[in-house]
Amino acid sequence: MSGRLTRLNRTRKSGAPVSSTLCGRSMNAKLRMYRTGLNALRNYIVDEEPGYICPICLEVFRDPNELTREHVPPRSTGGKVLCLLCRACNSTAGSSMDAALHERAEAARVMSIGTSRRFLQLKTGEISVNASLKHEGTNAAFQIEARHNDPANVEQFRTLLQTPRPESHIQVWYPNLFNQHYALVGYLKVAYLYAFAKFGYGYILRDCMDQVRRQIQNPKTRQIWKWWLRRNENQDKTMLYLCDRPLNCLAVGVAEHIIILPSLQEPHDQYDVVRDLTEGKNVDELTGQFHLTHSFPAPIKMEMLCDRTAA
Repeated sequence: MSGRLTRLNRTRKSGAPVSSTLCGRSMNAKLRMYRTGLNALRNYIVDEEPGYICPICLEVFRDPNELTREHVPPRSTGGKVLCLLCRACNSTAGSSMDAALHERAEAARVMSIGTSRRFLQLKTGEISVNASLKHEGTNAAFQIEARHNDPANVEQFRTLLQTPRPESHIQVWYPNLFNQHYALVGYLKVAYLYAFAKFGYGYILRDCMDQVRRQIQNPKTRQIWKWWLRRNENQDKTMLYLCDRPLNCLAVGVAEHIIILPSLQEPHDQYDVVRDLTEGKNVDELTGQFHLTHSFPAPIKMEMLCDRTAA
């Protein structure tokens, strides 16, 4: 830990004292999160004035006004304020990842329950129509939206359905394109911040977490070969799992994905193991082989469990 703290001291930002202008419920909540981070950091820095370390860039801030409240997951997908980030980390590429996560959530919603502000597109040949997915009990069917289609298109589409050809088939499209890679990096950021809020600086300040932060800070390029697997269990509940095989890791269940993070106890490169286990293989089979030793619900506040242990 000493090498990490030496680097943190070099990148520290001097800040003004806590501003007296912080007021109101939201500002009080922000100040509580700031003080939680400050108190946790006292366990590791004893020779300097402590502050709040932004969990993404690891710079030290001593003025809460230089920090912003972070919704995890993004507010557009129903997330709640969980921790603080510096303004730069909150805005850098954040809008791109948040937009991709929002559209990804919309696509999943329309395919699962059929309700969304978006329509699906049914396409056969060169003809496409807007449609929605309607559920009745355990059955589901597509319904062409007459008010949101050109009547001539609908007539042509129905005619093609009534006179099928061997090579014809119906394709289902979600029309609002989103960057899948940005969405996956967004899930990585969500999982990382859940892990920070649950376990604290004692977890994220280890050198093995550098590659995770590099990926979050550089979402346009792939810094890690693979950090996600398909999730099999209830996808509505976000959970944190400690696993000991087939790899020792912290796994975070977010939406339909399991996000792989380094283990709490073994600071080696789990992502090399992920590549060895998944490259050229059926990853759905791998997900069922995970052995869980502990599970935790997603935090709703900064619990910082590892920092309490260090105190």
